[in-house]
Amino acid sequence: MNFLSGLLNGLNEIWSHKMRSFLTLTCILLGVASVVLTVGFINGLFANWNQWLAESGGLEKIAIIDATPPEEQRRIQSRSPGKTRNDLEIIRENSRYANAISPELDLEEARLQRGSVTYRTRIQGCEPAIFQINRLEVAQGRKLTDLDGVGMANVVVLGSTVARKLFKPGEEPLGAVVRINGLPCEVVGILRHYAFDQEDLDEWNPLEGLKNNVAFMPLSTLQWKLLGHRPLTWLNVQVNDVGRLREAVDELQNMVRASHRGIADFRVQTAEDELQSLDEMRGNFMLIGMIVGGVTLVIGGISIMNLMLASISERVREIGIRKALGAWDEDVFLQFMTESVTLSLAGGSLGVVAGCGVIQLLRVLPELSVVPEISISAVIVGFVFSVVIGIVSGIYPALVAARLDPIDALRFE
Repeated sequence: MNFLSGLLNGLNEIWSHKMRSFLTLTCILLGVASVVLTVGFINGLFANWNQWLAESGGLEKIAIIDATPPEEQRRIQSRSPGKTRNDLEIIRENSRYANAISPELDLEEARLQRGSVTYRTRIQGCEPAIFQINRLEVAQGRKLTDLDGVGMANVVVLGSTVARKLFKPGEEPLGAVVRINGLPCEVVGILRHYAFDQEDLDEWNPLEGLKNNVAFMPLSTLQWKLLGHRPLTWLNVQVNDVGRLREAVDELQNMVRASHRGIADFRVQTAEDELQSLDEMRGNFMLIGMIVGGVTLVIGGISIMNLMLASISERVREIGIRKALGAWDEDVFLQFMTESVTLSLAGGSLGVVAGCGVIQLLRVLPELSVVPEISISAVIVGFVFSVVIGIVSGIYPALVAARLDPIDALRFE
């Protein structure tokens, strides 16, 4: 009976001081909501980045790119021929792990003309394997073929943004001629549009420059008809076993270094390295988010403690009367702990509802570049932390109340 009485007295006291209890509850609410929101935005941000990594080739893609050689090799750097088709042939003939290989040469800010319309974008000279390695899908027409490369065909596959800039709605792009730096090329394919959740916000789309705002033509055509023979920009390899990625990297490094006469003027880049960096960044962001939410919850805990101590000073005679009528120290302790935990429970529950509600509201906004995601772990952590804060904040005031001498309490004015 005393246990139930303590609970009811605690709840009645909260209800009798609505404004004071509401302000304290709000501090807990904001702390929990900030944890849910912060983690939600972090999850949304890294979901986009992880999708970007997958769309750019995934873990099975290895890119060989230019790098500055070690200082001791810089005097003899000119001995290296750079990335050439010789690298491609060596890898193709000797690699145990290469499933597909594509040499690539980039022409930045190329001028594309169709009638009076001019648009500048990146042209990528490549071989058909790039469509497999970079996971490119054609929405209209066809991909590049080996015959296009052998015959140095004047053909081009346009990204969706490039096609939209050059052709008006309703115009048929397939078979049309587009001049690339003056070279007439037939449009043989249009890639599908790549985006995350905002289809029309190209400026916020991480895949825009990778797949939409780019055009692809045979490497031989770009090399011999527009740029002349020069070292490759990229050499992309898709491995046949992600579980042997480290062995594949070592194998490629040895082959390319031998082809470059021992000069380490390149580096091997994998999505695994980027994924590891993203995981480290995610952990740091999560830690910062939890600290921010934790500080807010600690402030809420201080508020609860102040409210309890103020409540004790107002109710000294009440405590003395309860003890004089037979209430045990445990009953008084329970009453004040009930008030503290109830405030934290209510604040934590409302904070979870508020945080999830705001996330759901933000998810329907079309202009939002990062769509937050509700994290069950963040909800649980925020709620549990709010309860812990309520318990810890209530212990000292409850002990102070329980230890009051009933005679001194009855004399208190």
